Amino acid sequence: MIIIAHVRMKALTKEALRKQLETCLGTKYCRIFFPAMAAAFMAYLLLSALLPSDAYALAALTLPAPAILFLRGRAVRRPAKT
Repeated sequence: MIIIAHVRMKALTKEALRKQLETCLGTKYCRIFFPAMAAAFMAYLLLSALLPSDAYALAALTLPAPAILFLRGRAVRRPAKT
């Protein structure tokens, strides 16, 4: 018996198990992806308008990946509400 995302499953084929794992692992980052990308794009637009060169504003486009990892890490460490 395999437990994936608090769901018990019996006798999964290799293909079904792979799809279930992909869904489980991918879902946790997808919820954070769009807000992180939108915030980075807004930061880029703001910095490119305020700074004399766009080169400095490009650094804002590197922020989504660390932000996603940081926010996901905080969500994992947060204690469960009872």
